[in-house]
Amino acid sequence: MSYVARLMLLVAIVCGLTFTPVHVTPAAAAAPEAAAPDAAAPEIGYLWNLNFAFDSDFNGILTIDVGPWENGNLTAVKETSVSRVECRPVGDVTLSGGDAVFANGGYLTCSMDLATIVRQNHGLHIDAVDDYGSIVMQTRINPVAGPTPLAAPLFTHPDGSYGVTYPATYAVDMEQRLWNGVGVMSQNFVGVTLGNWEEVEFYYGCSNAGPCTAAFQTSAMSANQPVVGGTRVNWSTGPVTFDIGRDGGDTFVGSMSYLIVDPGNSAH
Repeated sequence: MSYVARLMLLVAIVCGLTFTPVHVTPAAAAAPEAAAPDAAAPEIGYLWNLNFAFDSDFNGILTIDVGPWENGNLTAVKETSVSRVECRPVGDVTLSGGDAVFANGGYLTCSMDLATIVRQNHGLHIDAVDDYGSIVMQTRINPVAGPTPLAAPLFTHPDGSYGVTYPATYAVDMEQRLWNGVGVMSQNFVGVTLGNWEEVEFYYGCSNAGPCTAAFQTSAMSANQPVVGGTRVNWSTGPVTFDIGRDGGDTFVGSMSYLIVDPGNSAH
């Protein structure tokens, strides 16, 4: 019995009253607040581009950027790696002053395993077939003048190929074929002269709202066109062989100073 209780009992005895001690139960401790749920792990995306400079060899340089991905875009680059893509000449292809020179049916054949490189360099496991919202191919070429029509294949991959054809010495047809649900996308430009250096760029992309567009550009002219029924670009990421300067029985004859293939983002 506490001191206060004994004192009150003594008073009650003195005053002739009865007293029953009261036991006070301490208030229950407040329940701990529920922990806030962990935020969802951010989605990770990657970008890659393949660059052929032809300064000292025929090999390509594959650059991969990895980082957080949101609303269809890589919002920051957290990791970057650079790898070599092996290419070898088949037939008559030489290096001269920073250019690859193709002659007599020669071409380059290359091999790449994108999924393995991404996994080894960044620990990221990507799908066997990825899809990209856009893709660009650029190159600078000087085809040797000859009888027209003259075909000049540039880059031939199982999932995407690019080339130009000169129907006449003063005009060019630019063509791109992709794994995007449609056939050949092409554009004719009059005023492009066969036998001169020409920088050409091919673009294909789909907005988040759905419409897809193909664009074509030469050194002096450009055009774009809607692609009805087009989808995002599908691209195989496993081991693959592709060619530069050959498409079927056609081969490029002339000089090429560089070539770049640059797809858009993909999330994982």
